[in-house]
Amino acid sequence: MLDIASNWNAADRTMPLALAGSIVSAPRTILNEYEGTVEALRSLALDTVKNRQLSRNDRIYIMQSILAFQEDPLWGRVLDHLVDGEFPASCPNRRNHLYLVVGEHGIFVASGDWAREPGVAKTEIKPLEADTLTGVGNWLYSVSIQSDDLELSNWIRYLFGASKCPECGKPFDLQDAIAEIDEE
Repeated sequence: MLDIASNWNAADRTMPLALAGSIVSAPRTILNEYEGTVEALRSLALDTVKNRQLSRNDRIYIMQSILAFQEDPLWGRVLDHLVDGEFPASCPNRRNHLYLVVGEHGIFVASGDWAREPGVAKTEIKPLEADTLTGVGNWLYSVSIQSDDLELSNWIRYLFGASKCPECGKPFDLQDAIAEIDEE
């Protein structure tokens, strides 16, 4: 993957870098003796994400790959859900499955299949202010801003925000609810 991606221009590297990121982030991947290759992939992905010609979706895939190469156990595996705008999550009380919608379809939490059942219970998501984002959230926000994608940077603020379960009303942070279901 490294050889392929290295020989392509930045706008065309998404597929090999995303595939490499998926391999690296897979739960049972053993990377002994490949640290140098992973670091070279990370460096190439960091260079690629700076390309302003990338589409929003390609930028999301590249950001996820970078996080995978940095061994982020959550966002290196699930950030690509931002492409279709829906993250699976669990209610903090473990009573039900939730849909966290952040993107082109809106910004809300639903207790059921919101696309097929428009009347399903929903709650709003409160975004974090940009200056309160830390760690991965701050990095994703910064990359989005540097790419002049203000809509994506806004979605990142919501993705790291908070809401309440539409069924039981218990408050939760979106990142925790996503992490909880990813560990199942």
